[in-house]
Amino acid sequence: MSDRTISNSGVVMDTLGFLYSGDLSQVKAMPCVPVPGYPRFAAFPAPSANEETDTAERFRRLFVPDFLREFDLGDGKMAVCNKRMPHSVTDTMIIQSDVDVRSRYRDLSEAQRRFALAAATQFVNYVSDPSVTRRYGLRGGYIHVTYNTSAETLDRENGMGYTKRFHLHLNYWRKEQFAGVAPVSLQELSSDARNELLDPFTEISAEWLKPLADEAGLFAGRRTIGTFDASVAAGLPPGFAVEFPDWNFLSTDSFSHDLGRLQDIVFEQFAEVQEAFTGRRDAAAVWTRHPLLPVPEIVHRISSLEAPRVVRDKLAEAARRLRSVSPDVGDYFRRHKGARTRNLLMNGANFSVGVVTLEPNFEPSPIVRSQPVWLMLQFKMLSTLGSAGVFCNGLAPIVRIARNSRELTNAEEDLRVSFQKEFADRLAGNLGSALA
Repeated sequence: MSDRTISNSGVVMDTLGFLYSGDLSQVKAMPCVPVPGYPRFAAFPAPSANEETDTAERFRRLFVPDFLREFDLGDGKMAVCNKRMPHSVTDTMIIQSDVDVRSRYRDLSEAQRRFALAAATQFVNYVSDPSVTRRYGLRGGYIHVTYNTSAETLDRENGMGYTKRFHLHLNYWRKEQFAGVAPVSLQELSSDARNELLDPFTEISAEWLKPLADEAGLFAGRRTIGTFDASVAAGLPPGFAVEFPDWNFLSTDSFSHDLGRLQDIVFEQFAEVQEAFTGRRDAAAVWTRHPLLPVPEIVHRISSLEAPRVVRDKLAEAARRLRSVSPDVGDYFRRHKGARTRNLLMNGANFSVGVVTLEPNFEPSPIVRSQPVWLMLQFKMLSTLGSAGVFCNGLAPIVRIARNSRELTNAEEDLRVSFQKEFADRLAGNLGSALA
């Protein structure tokens, strides 16, 4: 089969638009918010097909030079790190820095999990400090604390990237970064752009995840959201969300436990669906995916899933549209980035977790006092974008960042360096109380 035949045949999937249940004209998005950065790092080297994605040498070469501080917690290490491809002028990152690679939140030691959540809490407090707000021009801006999980996908672009270490984005956008960007509805965008901003599989995962989370008694009975209409009414993107009255939950042991349990449910949810479609629960080799079972068998297996009827019906329709990845097609995807990002599903559970408030940051009522605060989880099987690059705020439920849109000015870089260093110093100074 020729490349031309493959590229024109839609070999892996037909449109997945049927997975969207609601009126997309109701969902507003800022599809391109330019953010300056370091264009010299734009060609951030991806590993070759025969290279390990995260060798110790590669990590030392690409990340360790950007460490602001590293913390030895006794049972694992974490570092505060600059980003070579910033999501904002005023952002930073917490990354797992042991020699061994720990990808999932559950893979971290208890000390590392507590450190990550303590760092997130400290960041909320930091940007809420009136002196910090004035010094770095943060008045009227927005915060997002987030990470992505996609440990098994090594052969296509995904939310976690090619460095499969747990890393927590601490992002803050000053209000001027949104100037001149008008929201549009998802209905106005092409299917490719829409799929990037709101993955077709996000909704059905949320519709299934909500009853599972509720039945498990997670998050002390807080209100959960899992439907299109409820998300739109709350000003959020479609997906799963939990409402909290304030930020006090973020560094508690009970939240950490429930967050880990929630993700266990997501992994089991994915494994059950993959088994229904392929008879397998493990990840496939790179540039392949497990062959699909015959459609009647898939539909029969789906009927046995303990999922809401609407979820089972949509999965059955997906079974009729998805196609197996033949060796020719896998080889074509290896050589054509555009084709694989539009057609090749992730090789394992891929999702984003974020904590956000829709309220802007003002000195009389800073971020730390904002209400409510939302925990969001969005499952993704197609979108290349993680939740650091696609987030929500009070301006629009979906905001996409265009990184490295231009070079940081000298003044912006000086501000960035000072903002990050001051946060890292404060975190070190508060480390004892934060982890007590």
